[in-house]
Amino acid sequence: MYVCVCNAVTEHEIFKQAVESESLNHLIFATGASCFCGKCIEEVEKIYQRASPNNQKNPLPFKIIS
Repeated sequence: MYVCVCNAVTEHEIFKQAVESESLNHLIFATGASCFCGKCIEEVEKIYQRASPNNQKNPLPFKIIS
């Protein structure tokens, strides 16, 4: 399933990278997910938390305005 339609990033790609990512920002940079419109950021964050449950929540350094 595509999570980020803008950059054609799938849930599988995000999960696979999330296991290796040290932060949410790193995950976003590595996959390109939520770099364009940002509508998928909540789903990307959920996948990140599911893939790396031992990591503390690492919020983005900016506020998302819908």
